[in-house]
Amino acid sequence: MGRPASNWYTAHMSLGTQPAIFQRTDRSSHASVMSVTFRSTRHWLIWACISLGFACLLGGALCFRYVHRFSCWRCTVVNTNDAHLINERGGGPRQDPGTIGLLQFRRHITPLLKPDWTTVDKIAALRHWTRAQQSSDSQLWRFPPEADSGDVDPGILLEQQHALTPGACRRFGYILAGALVSAGIPARLVSLQAFFTDGLGHIMVEAWVDDLNKWILVDPTADTMFLVDGRYASLLELRKALLSGSLDRIRFERNGSILEPPPKMEYFTKISRHAFFFPNECFFTDPPRTKASVWRTRMIHYVDEHNTPYPISARSALLVGVVAFVACGLLFFCVAFVLAVPRTLRKTQVS
Repeated sequence: MGRPASNWYTAHMSLGTQPAIFQRTDRSSHASVMSVTFRSTRHWLIWACISLGFACLLGGALCFRYVHRFSCWRCTVVNTNDAHLINERGGGPRQDPGTIGLLQFRRHITPLLKPDWTTVDKIAALRHWTRAQQSSDSQLWRFPPEADSGDVDPGILLEQQHALTPGACRRFGYILAGALVSAGIPARLVSLQAFFTDGLGHIMVEAWVDDLNKWILVDPTADTMFLVDGRYASLLELRKALLSGSLDRIRFERNGSILEPPPKMEYFTKISRHAFFFPNECFFTDPPRTKASVWRTRMIHYVDEHNTPYPISARSALLVGVVAFVACGLLFFCVAFVLAVPRTLRKTQVS
Protein backbone atom coordinates (compact mmCIF):
# COMPACT_ATOMS: atom_id res chain seq x y z
CA MET A 1 0.00 0.00 0.00
CA GLY A 2 3.01 2.30 0.54
CA ARG A 3 4.45 2.00 -2.97
CA PRO A 4 1.54 3.61 -4.82
CA ALA A 5 1.82 6.69 -2.68
CA SER A 6 5.53 6.86 -3.34
CA ASN A 7 4.95 6.41 -7.04
CA TRP A 8 2.31 9.14 -6.99
CA TYR A 9 4.75 11.58 -5.34
CA THR A 10 7.52 10.62 -7.76
CA ALA A 11 5.23 11.02 -10.73
CA HIS A 12 4.15 14.47 -9.70
CA MET A 13 7.71 15.55 -9.06
CA SER A 14 8.79 14.26 -12.45
CA LEU A 15 6.02 16.24 -14.10
CA GLY A 16 7.26 19.44 -12.44
CA THR A 17 4.28 19.80 -10.15
CA GLN A 18 5.67 20.89 -6.78
CA PRO A 19 3.78 21.14 -3.52
CA ALA A 20 2.50 24.55 -2.42
CA ILE A 21 5.03 24.70 0.41
CA PHE A 22 7.88 24.84 -2.10
CA GLN A 23 6.10 27.47 -4.21
CA ARG A 24 5.66 29.69 -1.18
CA THR A 25 9.32 29.25 -0.33
CA ASP A 26 10.37 30.30 -3.84
CA ARG A 27 8.18 33.43 -3.73
CA SER A 28 9.55 34.31 -0.29
CA SER A 29 13.11 33.87 -1.51
CA HIS A 30 12.42 36.02 -4.59
CA ALA A 31 10.86 38.77 -2.45
CA SER A 32 13.82 38.62 -0.10
CA VAL A 33 16.25 38.99 -3.00
CA MET A 34 14.26 41.94 -4.36
CA SER A 35 14.20 43.56 -0.94
CA VAL A 36 17.94 43.16 -0.53
CA THR A 37 18.52 44.56 -4.03
CA PHE A 38 16.23 47.53 -3.31
CA ARG A 39 17.94 48.26 -0.02
CA SER A 40 21.36 47.97 -1.66
CA THR A 41 20.34 50.36 -4.46
CA ARG A 42 18.92 52.85 -2.02
CA HIS A 43 22.06 52.57 0.11
CA TRP A 44 24.24 53.51 -2.85
CA LEU A 45 21.88 56.32 -3.85
CA ILE A 46 22.14 57.78 -0.35
CA TRP A 47 25.92 57.74 -0.41
CA ALA A 48 25.98 59.08 -3.98
CA CYS A 49 23.79 62.03 -2.96
CA ILE A 50 25.94 62.73 0.08
CA SER A 51 29.11 62.59 -2.04
CA LEU A 52 27.62 64.88 -4.68
CA GLY A 53 26.45 67.24 -1.95
CA PHE A 54 29.96 67.58 -0.54
CA ALA A 55 31.37 67.98 -4.06
CA CYS A 56 28.95 70.84 -4.74
CA LEU A 57 29.83 72.53 -1.46
CA LEU A 58 33.50 72.23 -2.36
CA GLY A 59 32.78 73.83 -5.73
CA GLY A 60 30.95 76.68 -4.01
CA ALA A 61 33.87 77.16 -1.60
CA LEU A 62 36.33 77.35 -4.50
CA CYS A 63 34.18 79.92 -6.31
CA PHE A 64 33.93 81.98 -3.13
CA ARG A 65 37.68 81.77 -2.60
CA TYR A 66 38.40 83.19 -6.04
CA VAL A 67 35.72 85.90 -6.02
CA HIS A 68 36.82 86.94 -2.53
CA ARG A 69 40.23 87.82 -3.95
CA PHE A 70 38.75 90.55 -6.17
CA SER A 71 38.90 94.12 -4.95
CA CYS A 72 35.43 95.44 -4.13
CA TRP A 73 33.87 92.05 -4.89
CA ARG A 74 30.79 92.92 -2.84
CA CYS A 75 30.19 96.21 -4.70
CA THR A 76 28.60 97.00 -8.04
CA VAL A 77 31.53 98.09 -10.21
CA VAL A 78 31.11 100.21 -13.35
CA ASN A 79 33.95 100.67 -15.86
CA THR A 80 34.32 104.07 -17.52
CA ASN A 81 36.90 106.00 -19.50
CA ASP A 82 35.09 109.31 -19.02
CA ALA A 83 37.37 111.43 -16.82
CA HIS A 84 34.81 114.23 -16.80
CA LEU A 85 32.27 111.94 -15.13
CA ILE A 86 34.76 111.29 -12.34
CA ASN A 87 36.08 114.83 -11.95
CA GLU A 88 32.68 116.48 -11.51
CA ARG A 89 30.68 116.46 -8.28
CA GLY A 90 28.29 113.88 -9.67
CA GLY A 91 24.83 112.82 -8.64
CA GLY A 92 25.63 110.23 -6.00
CA PRO A 93 23.74 110.03 -2.69
CA ARG A 94 24.35 113.16 -0.57
CA GLN A 95 24.68 113.32 3.20
CA ASP A 96 21.63 114.42 5.25
CA PRO A 97 23.00 117.05 7.69
CA GLY A 98 20.32 116.21 10.24
CA THR A 99 21.34 112.58 10.73
CA ILE A 100 21.74 111.71 14.42
CA GLY A 101 25.03 109.93 13.84
CA LEU A 102 26.45 112.96 12.06
CA LEU A 103 25.38 115.34 14.83
CA GLN A 104 27.01 113.10 17.43
CA PHE A 105 30.20 112.79 15.41
CA ARG A 106 30.38 116.57 14.93
CA ARG A 107 31.04 116.99 18.65
CA HIS A 108 34.50 115.53 18.14
CA ILE A 109 35.55 118.02 15.46
CA THR A 110 33.77 121.28 16.30
CA PRO A 111 36.53 122.52 18.68
CA LEU A 112 39.15 122.00 15.96
CA LEU A 113 37.75 124.34 13.34
CA LYS A 114 37.95 128.14 13.18
CA PRO A 115 35.39 130.30 11.38
CA ASP A 116 37.96 132.19 9.31
CA TRP A 117 39.65 129.09 7.92
CA THR A 118 39.43 128.22 4.24
CA THR A 119 38.05 124.87 3.14
CA VAL A 120 41.57 123.57 2.50
CA ASP A 121 42.62 124.63 6.01
CA LYS A 122 39.71 122.69 7.49
CA ILE A 123 40.55 119.65 5.39
CA ALA A 124 44.16 119.71 6.58
CA ALA A 125 43.08 120.05 10.24
CA LEU A 126 40.59 117.19 9.99
CA ARG A 127 43.13 115.04 8.16
CA HIS A 128 45.67 115.53 10.94
CA TRP A 129 43.03 114.94 13.65
CA THR A 130 42.01 111.66 11.98
CA ARG A 131 45.57 110.42 11.85
CA ALA A 132 46.24 111.49 15.47
CA GLN A 133 43.45 109.23 16.77
CA GLN A 134 45.73 106.21 16.36
CA SER A 135 49.26 105.86 17.66
CA SER A 136 52.19 104.72 15.55
CA ASP A 137 52.46 101.46 17.50
CA SER A 138 53.02 98.77 14.86
CA GLN A 139 50.71 96.36 16.74
CA LEU A 140 47.76 98.60 15.86
CA TRP A 141 48.56 98.51 12.16
CA ARG A 142 49.19 94.82 11.57
CA PHE A 143 46.28 92.42 11.50
CA PRO A 144 45.02 89.63 9.23
CA PRO A 145 42.38 90.69 6.65
CA GLU A 146 39.71 88.51 8.28
CA ALA A 147 40.15 90.49 11.52
CA ASP A 148 38.71 93.62 9.88
CA SER A 149 35.27 94.26 11.37
CA GLY A 150 33.86 95.42 8.04
CA ASP A 151 31.96 98.28 9.73
CA VAL A 152 31.33 101.36 7.61
CA ASP A 153 29.83 103.84 10.08
CA PRO A 154 32.45 106.50 11.00
CA GLY A 155 31.20 106.74 14.59
CA ILE A 156 31.53 103.00 15.18
CA LEU A 157 34.97 102.95 13.57
CA LEU A 158 36.11 105.86 15.73
CA GLU A 159 35.02 103.95 18.83
CA GLN A 160 37.05 100.95 17.65
CA GLN A 161 40.04 103.20 17.15
CA HIS A 162 39.73 104.59 20.68
CA ALA A 163 39.43 101.01 21.98
CA LEU A 164 42.85 100.26 20.39
CA THR A 165 41.39 97.84 17.88
CA PRO A 166 43.91 97.38 15.03
CA GLY A 167 43.01 99.10 11.78
CA ALA A 168 44.53 100.77 8.74
CA CYS A 169 43.66 102.79 5.64
CA ARG A 170 40.04 101.66 5.26
CA ARG A 171 39.16 102.78 8.78
CA PHE A 172 41.10 106.03 8.41
CA GLY A 173 39.25 106.72 5.17
CA TYR A 174 35.77 106.30 6.65
CA ILE A 175 36.61 108.36 9.76
CA LEU A 176 38.03 111.25 7.71
CA ALA A 177 35.08 111.13 5.31
CA GLY A 178 32.74 111.25 8.31
CA ALA A 179 34.64 114.21 9.76
CA LEU A 180 34.52 116.09 6.44
CA VAL A 181 30.78 115.66 5.84
CA SER A 182 30.17 116.56 9.51
CA ALA A 183 31.93 119.86 8.79
CA GLY A 184 29.83 120.41 5.66
CA ILE A 185 32.57 119.41 3.21
CA PRO A 186 31.50 116.82 0.58
CA ALA A 187 33.72 113.73 0.56
CA ARG A 188 34.01 110.38 -1.13
CA LEU A 189 36.23 107.33 -0.78
CA VAL A 190 38.76 106.49 -3.49
CA SER A 191 41.47 103.89 -3.84
CA LEU A 192 44.49 102.91 -5.90
CA GLN A 193 45.11 99.23 -6.66
CA ALA A 194 48.05 97.51 -8.31
CA PHE A 195 45.89 94.53 -9.29
CA PHE A 196 42.27 93.43 -9.05
CA THR A 197 43.01 91.95 -5.66
CA ASP A 198 43.19 93.37 -2.14
CA GLY A 199 46.85 92.44 -1.79
CA LEU A 200 48.38 95.74 -2.84
CA GLY A 201 46.28 98.89 -2.64
CA HIS A 202 45.41 101.93 -0.59
CA ILE A 203 42.13 103.63 0.38
CA MET A 204 42.04 107.43 0.59
CA VAL A 205 39.52 110.27 0.48
CA GLU A 206 38.68 113.02 -1.99
CA ALA A 207 37.17 116.25 -0.64
CA TRP A 208 35.24 118.72 -2.78
CA VAL A 209 36.50 122.31 -2.63
CA ASP A 210 34.04 124.85 -4.04
CA ASP A 211 36.71 127.56 -4.34
CA LEU A 212 38.77 125.27 -6.61
CA ASN A 213 35.71 123.63 -8.21
CA LYS A 214 37.38 120.23 -7.97
CA TRP A 215 38.08 117.17 -5.85
CA ILE A 216 41.39 117.13 -3.99
CA LEU A 217 43.03 113.95 -2.75
CA VAL A 218 43.65 113.44 0.97
CA ASP A 219 45.51 110.53 2.57
CA PRO A 220 44.67 110.36 6.30
CA THR A 221 46.86 107.30 6.83
CA ALA A 222 50.04 109.17 5.83
CA ASP A 223 48.61 112.52 6.99
CA THR A 224 49.20 114.23 3.65
CA MET A 225 47.69 115.87 0.61
CA PHE A 226 49.25 115.95 -2.85
CA LEU A 227 50.51 118.79 -5.01
CA VAL A 228 51.10 118.35 -8.73
CA ASP A 229 52.84 121.32 -10.35
CA GLY A 230 52.23 123.25 -7.13
CA ARG A 231 48.43 122.76 -7.15
CA TYR A 232 46.28 120.47 -5.03
CA ALA A 233 45.68 117.34 -7.07
CA SER A 234 42.81 114.92 -7.45
CA LEU A 235 43.36 111.17 -7.61
CA LEU A 236 43.31 111.13 -11.42
CA GLU A 237 45.82 114.00 -11.58
CA LEU A 238 48.16 112.24 -9.16
CA ARG A 239 47.81 108.94 -11.00
CA LYS A 240 48.56 110.56 -14.36
CA ALA A 241 51.76 112.11 -13.00
CA LEU A 242 52.81 108.82 -11.39
CA LEU A 243 52.23 106.76 -14.54
CA SER A 244 54.02 109.30 -16.74
CA GLY A 245 57.09 109.06 -14.54
CA SER A 246 56.99 112.78 -13.76
CA LEU A 247 57.72 112.28 -10.07
CA ASP A 248 59.50 115.63 -9.81
CA ARG A 249 56.12 117.33 -10.38
CA ILE A 250 54.65 115.69 -7.25
CA ARG A 251 55.06 116.94 -3.71
CA PHE A 252 53.53 115.75 -0.45
CA GLU A 253 51.79 118.50 1.54
CA ARG A 254 51.79 117.39 5.20
CA ASN A 255 51.41 120.86 6.77
CA GLY A 256 54.29 120.19 9.15
CA SER A 257 53.14 116.76 10.30
CA ILE A 258 55.84 114.30 11.31
CA LEU A 259 53.60 111.38 12.22
CA GLU A 260 54.55 107.93 11.05
CA PRO A 261 54.21 106.32 8.58
CA PRO A 262 55.33 108.98 6.07
CA PRO A 263 54.10 108.86 2.45
CA LYS A 264 56.41 107.02 0.07
CA MET A 265 56.57 107.89 -3.61
CA GLU A 266 57.65 104.41 -4.69
CA TYR A 267 54.62 102.85 -3.01
CA PHE A 268 52.16 105.18 -4.75
CA THR A 269 53.92 104.51 -8.05
CA LYS A 270 53.54 100.76 -7.52
CA ILE A 271 49.79 100.90 -6.87
CA SER A 272 48.82 103.54 -9.46
CA ARG A 273 47.51 101.17 -12.14
CA HIS A 274 43.84 100.98 -11.11
CA ALA A 275 41.77 103.84 -9.69
CA PHE A 276 38.39 103.28 -7.98
CA PHE A 277 35.86 105.91 -6.92
CA PHE A 278 32.89 105.63 -4.54
CA PRO A 279 30.33 108.22 -5.69
CA ASN A 280 28.36 107.82 -2.44
CA GLU A 281 28.77 110.93 -0.24
CA CYS A 282 26.48 109.64 2.52
CA PHE A 283 28.33 108.09 5.46
CA PHE A 284 25.85 108.52 8.31
CA THR A 285 22.40 106.94 8.37
CA ASP A 286 19.74 106.28 11.02
CA PRO A 287 20.21 103.52 12.05
CA PRO A 288 23.93 103.21 11.21
CA ARG A 289 24.83 101.29 8.10
CA THR A 290 26.21 97.79 8.49
CA LYS A 291 28.77 95.98 6.38
CA ALA A 292 25.90 94.26 4.56
CA SER A 293 25.09 97.62 2.95
CA VAL A 294 28.30 97.33 0.93
CA TRP A 295 26.40 95.03 -1.46
CA ARG A 296 24.36 98.06 -2.53
CA THR A 297 27.41 100.30 -2.99
CA ARG A 298 28.23 101.49 -6.49
CA MET A 299 31.85 101.96 -7.56
CA ILE A 300 33.47 103.48 -10.63
CA HIS A 301 36.65 102.01 -12.10
CA TYR A 302 38.58 104.31 -14.41
CA VAL A 303 39.85 102.63 -17.58
CA ASP A 304 42.57 103.96 -19.89
CA GLU A 305 45.57 102.69 -21.85
CA HIS A 306 47.43 101.83 -18.63
CA ASN A 307 45.01 99.19 -17.34
CA THR A 308 42.24 96.76 -18.20
CA PRO A 309 38.52 96.90 -17.33
CA TYR A 310 37.34 95.42 -14.08
CA PRO A 311 36.27 91.77 -14.70
CA ILE A 312 32.58 92.29 -14.04
CA SER A 313 31.50 89.13 -15.91
CA ALA A 314 33.99 86.90 -14.10
CA ARG A 315 32.92 88.30 -10.74
CA SER A 316 29.23 87.75 -11.56
CA ALA A 317 29.88 84.20 -12.81
CA LEU A 318 31.76 83.30 -9.64
CA LEU A 319 29.00 84.71 -7.43
CA VAL A 320 26.39 82.74 -9.41
CA GLY A 321 28.61 79.69 -9.04
CA VAL A 322 28.68 80.11 -5.27
CA VAL A 323 24.89 80.26 -5.07
CA ALA A 324 24.32 77.45 -7.59
CA PHE A 325 26.81 75.03 -6.04
CA VAL A 326 25.55 75.62 -2.51
CA ALA A 327 21.92 75.21 -3.62
CA CYS A 328 22.70 71.95 -5.45
CA GLY A 329 24.66 70.66 -2.47
CA LEU A 330 21.76 71.31 -0.13
CA LEU A 331 19.38 69.65 -2.60
CA PHE A 332 21.51 66.49 -2.71
CA PHE A 333 21.62 66.39 1.09
CA CYS A 334 17.82 66.70 1.21
CA VAL A 335 17.43 63.81 -1.23
CA ALA A 336 19.80 61.68 0.84
CA PHE A 337 17.79 62.51 3.94
CA VAL A 338 14.49 61.55 2.29
CA LEU A 339 15.96 58.23 1.11
CA ALA A 340 17.39 57.45 4.55
CA VAL A 341 14.33 58.31 6.66
CA PRO A 342 12.04 55.34 5.65
CA ARG A 343 14.79 52.84 6.42
CA THR A 344 15.34 54.39 9.83
CA LEU A 345 11.62 54.38 10.59
CA ARG A 346 11.32 50.68 9.72
CA LYS A 347 14.22 49.82 11.94
CA THR A 348 12.57 51.71 14.75
CA GLN A 349 9.26 49.86 14.24
CA VAL A 350 10.94 46.42 14.23
CA SER A 351 12.88 47.16 17.40
